[in-house]
Amino acid sequence: METSAGPLQETEIDRAGLADLVARFRLHQAERVRRTGARLPGRQRRVLEALPMLYHRNHPALPGYVGPHVPSGIARYQPDHAAHQALRRVARSYQEPHPLPTATDLQAMFIMGSGGSVGQSRSSDIDLWVCCDTLLHSSLWPKVRMIDQWAADFGLQLHTFLVDPDVLRLRGRLPGTRTPALVLDEFYRSGALMAGRYPLWWLIPSDDPDRYRVMARRLMRRRFVAPDAVVDFGPVPAFPTEELAQAAIIELDRALKTPHKSLLKLQLVEAYAEAPEFGTVSSTYKALIHAGETNRLRLDPYLLLYDHLQRHLQARGRADEVPFVRGLLIGKSAENARVPHLQSAAGADQNALLQTFLGWGFSGDDVARFRSLDDWSMSARIEEHRRIMSALERGLQLVERLVADAGARGHTADPGIGPDDGQQLHWLNQTRLRHLQFAVNRLRPGSSHSLPLLHPALISSRRQVALKLNRSLDGWVARDDDGPVLRRRRLVDLVVWAELNGAYLIPLRADPELTRNVAQILQGFRGPLRDSYVFVNAEANVGDGLNPELRTAENAAERADLFSLYADPLDYVGFRHLDLDSFDIVSRNADGHWEVETLEDDASLLDRIGRLLASPPRAVAWQVVGGRARFVIAHRLEQLHALASRILDGSGAVFVLPFGDDTVTVLRGASGVEVRRHRSLAALRDYMRRQNCASIGYDPSNLRLRALLRAS
Repeated sequence: METSAGPLQETEIDRAGLADLVARFRLHQAERVRRTGARLPGRQRRVLEALPMLYHRNHPALPGYVGPHVPSGIARYQPDHAAHQALRRVARSYQEPHPLPTATDLQAMFIMGSGGSVGQSRSSDIDLWVCCDTLLHSSLWPKVRMIDQWAADFGLQLHTFLVDPDVLRLRGRLPGTRTPALVLDEFYRSGALMAGRYPLWWLIPSDDPDRYRVMARRLMRRRFVAPDAVVDFGPVPAFPTEELAQAAIIELDRALKTPHKSLLKLQLVEAYAEAPEFGTVSSTYKALIHAGETNRLRLDPYLLLYDHLQRHLQARGRADEVPFVRGLLIGKSAENARVPHLQSAAGADQNALLQTFLGWGFSGDDVARFRSLDDWSMSARIEEHRRIMSALERGLQLVERLVADAGARGHTADPGIGPDDGQQLHWLNQTRLRHLQFAVNRLRPGSSHSLPLLHPALISSRRQVALKLNRSLDGWVARDDDGPVLRRRRLVDLVVWAELNGAYLIPLRADPELTRNVAQILQGFRGPLRDSYVFVNAEANVGDGLNPELRTAENAAERADLFSLYADPLDYVGFRHLDLDSFDIVSRNADGHWEVETLEDDASLLDRIGRLLASPPRAVAWQVVGGRARFVIAHRLEQLHALASRILDGSGAVFVLPFGDDTVTVLRGASGVEVRRHRSLAALRDYMRRQNCASIGYDPSNLRLRALLRAS
């Protein structure tokens, strides 16, 4: 037999081949640990390098010490000079005790996840597996929490998990997750041994669980492998539908925040659910090591994941989706590829990764753009948003299908979940599914009044995108160097959209009034959080694009009567003569979309304003756009709102407003708020009798309205 093809066969076992195989795994995983540290800042790297010794020794001078009787000692771990040096960098007063402790309570220590892979970034956290018997967990947890907190003080996000390999192998249980089989697959392809026993899984080429167990027993029984040299997590089992549903829910939820990483894993869940015949990514990794592969990129967990997805999509006739998967991978790993204009600073791995991306048809500029969102134009962000949304829609369909399948199976595949627990879990999945449906729907295009939102990951937290603002024949347009980005009829629409999507507007031509209006709209929207934001006269040159009916002098007078005093003592600031031509109301609807409602006719104006006055004052922000008088006017609107809301809190109360020669009533009844316009005082009296109104309220400072109501 050929050693490079794998030393363990059905009929014979090659001891030298086993040793060579273990050495290959150790060499590759030690390099992965080294690369993990190399990509961390100096202080965080020192923390990572000291971790094995912190768990190997239990000493008062070391971080994480909680007492003398805490489990310690990693089996088969023999610290070298580098390990002692790493420990002294974080605990200078520590001296090795004499005699040395002999306890070996812990079996092994691994890091897993993106560490050491092309997917590791400056913000990546570190997942640590400390393997030991379940009976030791309770006494070890205080030390774990202290070490994790100590690492956080240095900026290293360390998440340590205590794992009992026997429980995982025999019962399929892994603390902290409902997807143990999928996590085991990820561990086998991305985990790296830091200290202790190595996984028996390395040595067994078979992916079949039954054959795995037979070959494991042969190795142990014939002493080809010392039992105290290995840790056995067992084979990767077939993925239950319930577990695939759980994983799809988790990854889709994460994809709403970090799409370039989580959509890759979501597509892997889809591949595992739809094409189990392709095996697992971890089995591919093991097969490559068995075949003697040493190329780090060929063994990288993220590139192996991509290869698996590519085979799946091509086999399903969906090769057109492969470029998007490549873009997801570049978005996750571009930080570790060479920057074209810094060739001298690039290492061999960075050069090789860049060459891989270039071979896929991407340019060096494309890769550089993925390294920094701040450099993206708004047009590029919108295009990337469309691609991400297509993947989110497919992911949502996958979740819906898997949740339905898991519910139909009744969770019988998992002996640890009883019927009642299964029903509760299915109810929980349905609840989480509704949350995901709502979250994805928020990013979909809404109605014509809705403001489109970019995926949150495409909105930079450090620098906004500059867009040019220009007036067009039918409204307003925002554009960047690539052309028009968004056209809207109202100025408020564009300004609020830009604010929500990490952009700011610069008038194309010098226009002090327009610049002022934009700034005042932003000021109103950036204020305290409200359910509704009312912008009065926010449209520059308000008469240009409105309904002709709104431009008549009679109409302007009626609107002024709605809020102004007939004999206004503030007339000297122009308050009495204010033309209320433009009302734009920004609010979020039940679907989660931001909408801008423009009140362009009397019926919609009266109904909407009446409902706003009946709402709690803290739910509405009134923003008047204009000159210095706007502060007085806005204060007047807030006072009127507070008065109306207070009056309408009373049972059977009605609030009356003037509107030209007519009156408007606002009534809060059992079925909601009702707003009516009355052409005469007789009609008003008749309405109040029919509604059994107990009291009437109005603005007492409006002398004309007070006289009319007293006369009635």
